Amino acid sequence: MDKRIRKLLYRSFDEDLAPKEKARLSKALAGSEELRRLREEAGSLRRTVREGAVRSFRPGFSDRVMARVEAPPPAESGAEQLTKAFQWVFRRFVVVALLVLTVLLTYNLTHTRGISAGDVYYISDLGFGKILPLPLL
Repeated sequence: MDKRIRKLLYRSFDEDLAPKEKARLSKALAGSEELRRLREEAGSLRRTVREGAVRSFRPGFSDRVMARVEAPPPAESGAEQLTKAFQWVFRRFVVVALLVLTVLLTYNLTHTRGISAGDVYYISDLGFGKILPLPLL
């Protein structure tokens, strides 16, 4: 489809065409099914937009928009305040827990002896042997 014909079709929706242009567009429409379909789709879309604009831009539109912009933000509900308080506490808890974990891990890595090469095969037995004598309450 020729771009000039397509532009002519779109322009025909917005303004009156010269007689020469009207004849050219009519001839192109008669010869192209795709161009006729495009005209129907564009017309349908324009009608839909026009109808929607009538409903959404009633008188006083700018006043309603400005009232929404200038209105104070809605007050937070109790659940939202509680959620924010929990988030605040949990963030501090996570920071403290990570610091404690880092200290314990560093201490554990620096103050324990390593496992000898011969003991590697018996690690599960060693771990079980250390857990078994622990008092349970």
